[in-house]
Formats: sequence, structure tokens, C-alpha cells
Amino acid sequence: MRNLTICDVELHASTEVEAFEQAMVEDVLPHAGDELQNPESTLFVRSLYRSTADEFPPRYRCIVDSTWVTDNGFFRMRDKIRDLGADPRKIRFRLMFDSLPDKDAALAVLRTRPYRGMVMLDIHLPFGAGEPQFEEALLAALQDEVGVATRVNNVYAAFWTRDDEAVFGSTEYLVIAIGDFMRPALRGDTLEQITAASGEVVESQLYHLVHLVPGADPTPDPAPAPEL
Repeated sequence: MRNLTICDVELHASTEVEAFEQAMVEDVLPHAGDELQNPESTLFVRSLYRSTADEFPPRYRCIVDSTWVTDNGFFRMRDKIRDLGADPRKIRFRLMFDSLPDKDAALAVLRTRPYRGMVMLDIHLPFGAGEPQFEEALLAALQDEVGVATRVNNVYAAFWTRDDEAVFGSTEYLVIAIGDFMRPALRGDTLEQITAASGEVVESQLYHLVHLVPGADPTPDPAPAPEL
């Protein structure tokens, strides 16, 4: 089962930003993972993003897209991040629910297409509001955004997760849209469709891509056995 593992990272005020990012790019991200896991045949994409918010020190979000499950060591990166003068926060594990343009195309965009940013939405849907109807509306809203070139935002792919236990009284949807952004949000029409379907956007944050390690090409799913 494919999943996203997300860890927010806060730098100490005394930590040098350039040195932190260089170490993450050259050492921490490339050498993530457990020795017993096999990156040669398993999806294991590691990416680091920096918040575009005007704040000091900057905030980072590290995301692993994989079929593996980690412990609190965050794929053996947590202690290394601490050693660099930063505080890794609570790890969030979310099962992948759906993606656009489709599963394979979205993964190809993530791993191989140059892009500069990510918008991440945290959406809460109250229990009883109707998950199937909301998910249809969410899909329709994102279909109008993904692949539609504008002067301000170009979204190449989108991924989202669903969790019924992360937020009391609500289903939480995390939406990740990757592309090139001049405006720190998805289009107003997209957000209005989500709100009209009873989803509450509690956070919308633009991040700049610092670095991505795509990992080796994962082993494709086996072809179905021929019918006799």
C-alpha cells in the first residue's frame, strides 16, 4: 500500500540555512532508509520543501512517498536532522487515497518532471457530511486545476490522502499539488468548490522544492494471470 510519511522540521535560530540544506541534499536524503529494505525494487521518493512564508528561521517539510512504514526514526533521518541543528516534529503517516492525472502519470511527474513548488491543503470534513459526495467534488475541483496552464499557477499533478482518525469529529484530507506557483494557493474556484462540498480548508501553505531523491525505478506490479 502506497503512503506518505510527513515530518515538519524547525531550524534552531543559530543554524545556518545553507549548510543545513546542503547536508540534507548531499547526505541525509540520499542515505535514508533501513538496510533491510530494498530501494532497488521499491518505491522510495524523498523530498524536502521549504516554506515560502516570510519567517525566521525557515520551516521545512520532509515527505517520503513509498510503500514502506517507518518508526519514529523517520527512515533513519530523524537523528541526522537533529545533529544538523533542527527539531524534527511529530511524524504523520497517511495512506495514499488517489492522484491526478492518474496513479502512474502523477508518480512520473513527482519523480522525473522539473517543478519548483508544492501547495499543501489540510481539509476537514465533518463526520456525517458525506464522504463519497465530498470526494467526487474534490476530484472534480482538482481536475479543473491539474494540467490547466495559467499565468499564475501551473499544477502538474496532485495527490491526496484520507484519514478518519487524525482529527476528532472529522475526516482529514491532505492534498498535495505540485507544479510552478506564483500565487501561494490553489485557484479561488478550486477552493470554493471544496468549501461548497462542506470541506473546511484549515491550512493552505506554499512550499519551495529544495531537493528530491526519486529513488530507483520501482518494480512494476505483476501482470494479471491470463484467464483459462
